[in-house]
Parts: sequence; C-alpha cells; structure tokens
Amino acid sequence: MPVFEKLRVWGEAVELVKECFMLARGLPREEGRVMGEQLRRAAISVAVNIAEGKGRGSPREFRRFLHIAHGSLVEVEALVTLAVALDLSGPGRVAGVFRRAGALSRSLFALRAALQRPPSERPAPGA
Repeated sequence: MPVFEKLRVWGEAVELVKECFMLARGLPREEGRVMGEQLRRAAISVAVNIAEGKGRGSPREFRRFLHIAHGSLVEVEALVTLAVALDLSGPGRVAGVFRRAGALSRSLFALRAALQRPPSERPAPGA
C-alpha cells in the first residue's frame, strides 16, 4: 500500500472524486460536458496533490502540495456553484459534494497546521 493511502485526507479526497464523478455523470450531455470534465479534473487534482505531496519527503513540500490541493478543492466548489447557477444541477444534487468538500477543507487545514509544528508535536502518521 502506498504511504499516501494511509492518510485520512487521501480517503476523504477519494470519496470527493467519487461524488464529483457521479454529479458530472448527471449533468446534461451537451451543456454539462465541459463543466463535467473540468469538475472531474479538479477533483482528481485534489487527490493527486495530496499523494504527490506526501511522496515528496519533506514536511515543507507536503504543506505546499496540500495548499495546491486546497486550491483545487475551491475550484470544485466553484464549479458546483456554477452548475447550480446555470441550472445544470439542483441544490439537492450538489449538497453532498459541498458537505464533503467542507469536511476535506477542514482536514487539509488541520494537517497543514500540524505539519508546521516541531516534529515532536506532530500527529502520528496517518492522522
């Protein structure tokens, strides 16, 4: 098992990817095609930046990639907001994505803060 798979934020990001893929699949074929593709890419970017950052080997690099992952998470939220504004999806269909994105945002923030602490005060791996 790759080391990043032990991270709780990785698991949360994978669940976000699944939700975004389901949402994108339900968008209207013509109008939602571009929006759906961008939504899938942004969600995937969240997960792969967590993985890549963990693989970099230093807390400083990991924090930087978690910051990038958070930027992609905001992109997911913006795309979902636009999908509702353009009547491509309804508020009920996107509520799960927003809940999951909010929880993941808090987790990313907490992990970045923990990585700024001295090594003796950091949480155990996988936290």
